Amino acid sequence: MKLFNIVFVLSCFGVTVQSQVINRVRLVDHTSYAIDVITKTVNTIEERGWHSLKLPDFVQHVNESLLTAPVVGKLTYRNGFVNSVQHVDIRRDTVQQVWAYSAAADQTTVTVRGTLRMHEVAIGYDVTTELDGDSEPYHHSITFVHPMITYAFSIIHDAYRGTNDVTVLGTVTRVTNRLPSFKPQDSLTDILTHVFDPNTDIPTAMVAWGPEVFQPITLKLVTEEIPFPQFCYNCAT
Repeated sequence: MKLFNIVFVLSCFGVTVQSQVINRVRLVDHTSYAIDVITKTVNTIEERGWHSLKLPDFVQHVNESLLTAPVVGKLTYRNGFVNSVQHVDIRRDTVQQVWAYSAAADQTTVTVRGTLRMHEVAIGYDVTTELDGDSEPYHHSITFVHPMITYAFSIIHDAYRGTNDVTVLGTVTRVTNRLPSFKPQDSLTDILTHVFDPNTDIPTAMVAWGPEVFQPITLKLVTEEIPFPQFCYNCAT
């Protein structure tokens, strides 16, 4: 069973015109088109496995106190990836068609937009801790659940040439008041739990999933599989 179940938030959608007003022309059912494109993009990633969303290695230096003993050294995070995603949805109020005309280029484009939200994204890393004064490193695994990542999808259609382009831009909210889980747990992980910072290296990689992972999938879908909506001219609504 697919994890991806569409949940719409709010109910408004509309036509926005930039640069020049275009009267009584619109796309036929752009909402269903946006839903279909984003849904199939997510389904493709699900079929690959959420673990295909990778995270880069990074190093964190630590200089803290554990009871009366100082803990000084470095943590190396390796083999990062997504373990699971609890829920995904599309914000209904972001689904819209945006028309634009460029006199300089003599070009009319219509962009179909929609925003995907990924809730409770669990990520995992292998962690090696090397402490000053200790001859052997410590090995743990870590899991952290990020509350939300959003991706704004834009499918840009050239009305004259009939070509499509795609952008997918990620946004990662800053995380506060959430702690990771280390395994195995010991006296060292009591302090490592509190020095872990999910707002440094990780958000950049999550944002990069937009252009590097989602975007190529979406571009292939709108180019080869899902036809762009038809135009309705002199439409009353």
